[in-house]
Formats: sequence, structure tokens, C-alpha cells
Amino acid sequence: VEDDHHVTSVRWANNERFLASLSQESVIWGDADVNTGDLYAQNYDGTRNKMIFGYRGVERTYGHHEILHTVPDDPKHIVIKVAPWGATWGSLTEAHRLNVNTGELKKIARGKVRDGHFLTDNQGNVQLNYGIDKNDNPVIYQRAGATWEPVTVLDPDIGDIDPLGFIGSSNRVYIRGSRSGQPEGLYILDLDTGKTETLLEPEVANLRSFETAGKEDRIIVAYSMPGREKVHYVEPGDPHARLNR
Repeated sequence: VEDDHHVTSVRWANNERFLASLSQESVIWGDADVNTGDLYAQNYDGTRNKMIFGYRGVERTYGHHEILHTVPDDPKHIVIKVAPWGATWGSLTEAHRLNVNTGELKKIARGKVRDGHFLTDNQGNVQLNYGIDKNDNPVIYQRAGATWEPVTVLDPDIGDIDPLGFIGSSNRVYIRGSRSGQPEGLYILDLDTGKTETLLEPEVANLRSFETAGKEDRIIVAYSMPGREKVHYVEPGDPHARLNR
């Protein structure tokens, strides 16, 4: 990596290869770094280093990336969101499968929401596209083959919805949201029925981070910051949750 480039985040792609997202020192903003969109890959022993995504990548993609899933059953590939550069009012983001060895890209889906986000299930399949529409309304779509179908949330009091993750292999997802303008809480949304189940509703501060456990990535602990960090136990009987006591 060049002297004027910095590593902003690192994660494992598989048991021997890691990924690093890069930024670059800005000549305009002083000490501030600018996200370059580059994704660099290297083996743990320093071999097979390659820029696998970005304008300097194998396929020269002009845009930013977000790693959505590392697909444990397929160690050669990850799933990423690609946000193209240059759109006047946002852009339709895309989900791609990226080979962590070669940098080869294969498009999975194009979203329906401008500047939208994607959520995969626990097997790495792209399932949801969500964000804000042109009228500033939150929207969620679920993938149905080559199309996107709108998801209905029956409780009109829950707003600012942010899907967090699927629960096991079900069609239910954890969501963070605000009920009637109150601090953001944690809920379960059934994508088939549109019904919600309340798990946590903090009285003072928004939930800001979560810990998961098990193959189903169940949320067992949540954190808020009402002055100092507060721990909320979603599944207090879980062995992993006891480690936070």
C-alpha cells in the first residue's frame, strides 16, 4: 500500500486470506482521509497480494464497496455492495459476488432504492434492499427472483427502520427502529405477515451496537450509551451473554 494510503478496516475472507479497505490522504481536506473504494487482499503470510476491487482493481470499478457477507461455505467468494460514482441524485446500488483471489466480479442483483442498502440471509443470499425513497419515506423490498417486492410493516408507529440480520433460515429479521419518536429499539419483523415483535425498547438512548452468537447469528446482547455504556440482554440465558456480565 502506498505511503499516502491508509487501511480503514480489515476482516478475514477465509482461513488464510484477509481483506483491507483503503482510504487516501486528501490534498483538499488536510488531515482527513477520503475513501477510495479500493479493496486489497493478501494471504496471512504476505503472499498473493492483489487489489481485487476499485478503480485500480482487476475489473476497474469506479465506486465504493461494502462487504455484505463472507460466505463461509464458499471461501473463494464474498458478497459486496457496489455504489457507483457520479450519479446526480444517488445511484442504484448493486450486489456482486467477488472472487477474493482473482478479483473477478459477477453481478447478483441491482437494487430498487437509490443509495440503498442490501441485507443477505445467513447463507449469503441477497434478500433485502432498503433505504429512503425520493419522498423521504423509508422503504424495504424483498428479492423475488429477478424482481423486488415491497415489504409491509403493519405497525405504523415504528419508523426509521434498519434491518440488521435474518434469524436462522426463517423469513424473520431483526430490525432497529424508533416507536413514535422514542429511542431506537430492537424488534423482529416477519417478512411474510408484516407483523413485529418487540424485544427491547430503551427508555433513554438509542441502541448502538449488538453482539450475535451461534450459527443462526442470534442477537444476544445490545448496547446503548445513556452517559456511559449500558448492556441490554436480549437472551440472558445464553452462555455467550453471561460473558458480558
